[in-house]
Amino acid sequence: MRKLLLSLVLCLPMAGCVEQKMTITSEPSGAIVRVSDVEVGTTPCTIPWTFAGDYSFILSKPGYQTLNDHANIKPQWYELPPMDLFAQISPGKIEDNRYVHFKLEKLVVPPNQELIKQGLEMRKETNAIK
Repeated sequence: MRKLLLSLVLCLPMAGCVEQKMTITSEPSGAIVRVSDVEVGTTPCTIPWTFAGDYSFILSKPGYQTLNDHANIKPQWYELPPMDLFAQISPGKIEDNRYVHFKLEKLVVPPNQELIKQGLEMRKETNAIK
């Protein structure tokens, strides 16, 4: 019994782990990515993640509208209790790769006359409130 227990204790450091990565892509590529208010790079980029749940994304690129979106990353079977404990100490490595893709819309700038018209209308509304 002691030998079995000793061999288990000695084998634990060789146990595997769960490696979780999220790859973020966009159309067009090269957009600056912020995940949960932290800048992580430009698309395409791969980042580690540690928990399942709702992630907020902000993508921005000159000439395109800033995209503010989210993705719900659902847990895999080995992330649910009690399987998560066995996944962490099982031999070998479990890779969990997730992919999220976003499409950016071109920025449409109205002509100067339209901007002036909108500004004058806003001025009228502001003066009417006083």
